[in-house]
Amino acid sequence: MFKNYFKTIYRNIKREKLFTLLNLSGLGLGLGCILVIFKIISYELSFDKHHSNYDNIYRAVRETRISSGIRYNEGVPHPVGEGLRADYPDLVIARTHYEPYHQVAIKRENGEYDRYLDDEGLVFAESSVFQIFDFEFIEGNPLNCLDEPNSMVISRSQAKKFFGLNDDNINQAIGKQVLLSNTQDLIVKGLVEDYKETTNIPFNVLIHYENLDGLNPYYRKGNWNSNSSATNCYIMVPDNFNVENFEESLHGFVEKYHGEGASVDLKYNMQPMSDIHFSDKYDNYNERTISMEFIQALGVIGIFLILTAAINFINLTTAQSIKRSKEIGIRKTLGGKSYQLAIQFLSETLLITIVSSFIGLIFAEVLLIYLEDILGYKLWINLFEEPTTLLFLTINILIIGLLAGIYPALSMSKLNPIAALRTKFNLKEGSGFLSFRRVLVIVQFIITQVLIIGTLVVQHQMDFFLSKDLGFEKDNIVLSDLPGQNEEDLNRLKTNLLSHPEIKGVTFTLSAPMGTSNSNSHINHHSIPEGENVRVNFKFGDKDFLDVYGLKLIAGEWVDKADTSRILVNRKLAEALGFDNPEEVIGEKISGWYRDMQVVGVVENFHTHSLQSDFVYCIFMNNPRMFYEMAVKITSAGQTIDEVNPTLSIIQKEWESVYSKDIYDFTFFDEQVADWYEEEKNMGSMFKLFSIIVIFIGCLGLYGLISYIANKKTKEIGVRKVLGASTLNVLNIFSREMILLVFISFLIAGPISYVVMSDWLDNFAYKIELSFFIFLLALLISFGIAVITAGYKAILAARANPVLSLRDE
Repeated sequence: MFKNYFKTIYRNIKREKLFTLLNLSGLGLGLGCILVIFKIISYELSFDKHHSNYDNIYRAVRETRISSGIRYNEGVPHPVGEGLRADYPDLVIARTHYEPYHQVAIKRENGEYDRYLDDEGLVFAESSVFQIFDFEFIEGNPLNCLDEPNSMVISRSQAKKFFGLNDDNINQAIGKQVLLSNTQDLIVKGLVEDYKETTNIPFNVLIHYENLDGLNPYYRKGNWNSNSSATNCYIMVPDNFNVENFEESLHGFVEKYHGEGASVDLKYNMQPMSDIHFSDKYDNYNERTISMEFIQALGVIGIFLILTAAINFINLTTAQSIKRSKEIGIRKTLGGKSYQLAIQFLSETLLITIVSSFIGLIFAEVLLIYLEDILGYKLWINLFEEPTTLLFLTINILIIGLLAGIYPALSMSKLNPIAALRTKFNLKEGSGFLSFRRVLVIVQFIITQVLIIGTLVVQHQMDFFLSKDLGFEKDNIVLSDLPGQNEEDLNRLKTNLLSHPEIKGVTFTLSAPMGTSNSNSHINHHSIPEGENVRVNFKFGDKDFLDVYGLKLIAGEWVDKADTSRILVNRKLAEALGFDNPEEVIGEKISGWYRDMQVVGVVENFHTHSLQSDFVYCIFMNNPRMFYEMAVKITSAGQTIDEVNPTLSIIQKEWESVYSKDIYDFTFFDEQVADWYEEEKNMGSMFKLFSIIVIFIGCLGLYGLISYIANKKTKEIGVRKVLGASTLNVLNIFSREMILLVFISFLIAGPISYVVMSDWLDNFAYKIELSFFIFLLALLISFGIAVITAGYKAILAARANPVLSLRDE
């Protein structure tokens, strides 16, 4: 029996090559896309789960009440870890301070140094970090390898890079010396395997925590009022630990160490390890978080894709039912049972689904290669090494095969054999205009329109981000780190650079206006009510800071020479202090950042973070001790990197002439600004890609529906042609129904899209309006897709010889 089924399936596939190709294409694309989405979601959800204590690991984070609301910070003061260890001895505490950029030098036998810029994975930590997190040790004692000053632990890859070792002699790295930032000699006390890609603890080099002293200006041992986002405190709790009660007890901890009444504005919370990769409040050492909303949106798109593919298959299969009516009639006349026919059609569907899965695997591999730049990481599919992926694919094959095949199988197996043999039948689809097949098409159009509207909204928001005036200039500015703050070196470097006509300006700062390094502190002023917490972003820059970045001075003057007692404020802070006229705030006294200061100027507001946030309070100070970055404004004559390269070479040459023992590196400021919107940009790219695929699959399904209508109306079209109907008249038969279905779909898709995208836009302080134009454009695109798809088949039907269709019986 089954042998006969397979023979029949083979003959049908061979006879209907086009429809088989359309079915395989639609299902293959759908399966390939959902497989890719499964891989992305699995990857993101796997972060840090390889740590055996995953469920017991937390990070202490800060929540501060300030005048503008609540401020969340993953950084804590350095003494927090020591205080927790003293007050809660049952907990395992590990302090870490991450420094993504540091120079490492290795002294060779000839006395010369090989220098490396370690741009990831360098952290100052305590030995207890190895109790909390799973590090696979090659050599060394994890219990005490970081206890001594100047001790360090490095990964296998770093040992190979620093010392030229291989896997056979990797142990020789133990005891070797490393010079850090040209100031500290360190000794290798331990070797570990490289960290896994799916971790937010990306540590390649671990150094004794107290070595921060003298190397980092923010490190103040015992200071509870200074904190950096790079300083984290991880806590491992026992099983069945009551985290809520512990957080309540931290109110007393704040009062004890920060002072009486401090808990009114400050609290410490416990952030689970499971939240670190997905938090929208706190950053992590990877400087990359992904929202659960994004993960959920991907999952919904995956469901949309597979639904569209299944609907596409149903429409194409039932479109073929008329052509197979005689086959069904003969089988039933010769004694074939309905269940046997149903089994045959289901077998056919499952076979096509299985073949489609191979096409889907090929498509998924190609798609993953394409998505590599968008995602920022590489994924691949290996079913033999990934049982969960194989199981997921198998379940989808069975579900799709059954869902897509059950309706055609049951409908076609129940046909009246007499009507089938005479080709005078209709599949029972329900009464009224909204037949089952039309409902499927409406669902398909709803999915398509929701994705089209979502794509348009995300793209418009991204265009708005990139075109909005941020309050400063970002183009043609080259940023590089400064190894030191010696004023003589800085002056020489600036003078040398400005001697070249290609250089328009040079400034030394802590970071750019929208930089990743920020210094924040509380301030006091007579207008601020007692007990109110006003937190300010301190911007440090020399006399050329305003000119290089194009910031607008709207009152007073800039501080040309180093002076920490004279400051400027931005317009927002001036207004918060009660001065709507910028001129009136000049001369006011403000205390903060461990000193008294006088306002001498006001700067126009500009954005310090992404447009998800509003303007913040800013203070500007000329303090060379805080100059850690150089910004060079170059001429804009060169538009390509090849044209700019000579200027970049000039900057590097002059930089290295002053800092001969350091490695030069740079980035463009406009690229740094664009990085703030990386997730939104990726989301937009994903929406575009999957929308195109859904539209393509939808077109295949529409083609199936139009084919069904054409097969049903063969004689009607023939009669109309004989009576003088034009091609346009025939086209109207097909397109009229499609346009109506598109409009019905839009009435449902429009409100759904409006609610979903309004909720997404609410995440941004600055956003586009959901205008009528976006929805109208989506509707017109949908009309265009329907008319073009219907038009092709309609033209074929209109040009067919009417004599052949009328002689069909």
